[in-house]
Amino acid sequence: MTLTQNCNTPWAESWISQSNRSAGNLTRNSVLENKGLSIFGEAVIAEMNRLGMIVDLSHASTEVVRRTLSVSIAPVIFSHSGVYSICRHPRNIPDDILIQLKRHGSLLLITFFNDLISCSAEANVTDVADHFDYVRNLIGADYVGIGSDFDGVPRTPEGLSDVSEYGTLFQLLRDRGWKDEELEKAAGKNIIRVLYDVEQVRPERFDRPGHLQSIIRRSSVIRMNP
Repeated sequence: MTLTQNCNTPWAESWISQSNRSAGNLTRNSVLENKGLSIFGEAVIAEMNRLGMIVDLSHASTEVVRRTLSVSIAPVIFSHSGVYSICRHPRNIPDDILIQLKRHGSLLLITFFNDLISCSAEANVTDVADHFDYVRNLIGADYVGIGSDFDGVPRTPEGLSDVSEYGTLFQLLRDRGWKDEELEKAAGKNIIRVLYDVEQVRPERFDRPGHLQSIIRRSSVIRMNP
């Protein structure tokens, strides 16, 4: 479940709200009082961990992302984002958070949306490969995958118009030195690993049903060590 989309939820701030704050453009829905994840939001994450639900942070603010990574005892995902060091868009992920992803066993799924790949209306498959390479070189091939977003974006890179062209991307990565084992992980094994790990948290950490209200009453709900 994604914590926000382009608008805030009552308990978590979106990336657009963060951008509005940075630009000084404040509206009723642009800023939460806590400017990030509320105590109730922490409780939501705890309940998702208990249920074995994946937390998706692709549209969340940086504050929410950092807090979630400190709160969740299960891996999380960015279902359709890119690398901030390549394209400085607020929906993309900076290096310090990528490093936290590795420590957390989490996953960045690379979007195929031109605006997040090249920071322009035009992009191509080589630009997408650059994002995959960056993550692999920084934290390893175990923490990257495909998050195309074909059903949610108005334009995609040249050479990646639909799933039939995935082979072009994988051949390009192979030509850049990716091993077959790494390509298999990026193609699907990494997200399968995260699905499995999230499921393991449920029986391992919560051996009896939790009660959300009792969690909400605790201000430091989730400072459990994995």
